[in-house]
Amino acid sequence: MTTARIRPISSSDFAPFGTLVSIGEGDGGRFDFSNVLENNRLGAKLRVCLVSLKPCELPLEVDRMERHEYSSQTFIPRSCESYVVLVAPPDARGGPDSSQLQAFHVPGNVGINYRANVWHHPMTVLGAPAEFMVIMYADGSDLDEEFVCLAARRSVAPAA
Repeated sequence: MTTARIRPISSSDFAPFGTLVSIGEGDGGRFDFSNVLENNRLGAKLRVCLVSLKPCELPLEVDRMERHEYSSQTFIPRSCESYVVLVAPPDARGGPDSSQLQAFHVPGNVGINYRANVWHHPMTVLGAPAEFMVIMYADGSDLDEEFVCLAARRSVAPAA
């Protein structure tokens, strides 16, 4: 099994998959990120929910990925030390190319927005339990999300 090494996230490295969402440092103001939300189905409605997640241990074994073909998906940390974002470009048949898996370390004061149709691993929290606000468009059908098992599992570990 090959290992993907976690590296710090940057706007430029994450750009093929989505955008980072700046969360203020207590200086007030409005943080409008509505321009990155995508809805590619007329009948889908905005869905906003809170999720609580338990931390994972590294190394992590990645055996599945997901995508939301018609909607972006945004994660805004409410309480979080840090987390890991795992993304992969599509392969020739449209599934996730696990050989190109990328792993990014994200501090708990930065949100992320996956563009529509981006393959990603379910949220992976590090250190302590965390809570996120999740924003996406959904219509309740099977088209809201797609999960696939990877043909070749990958390991994700901290940078050497």
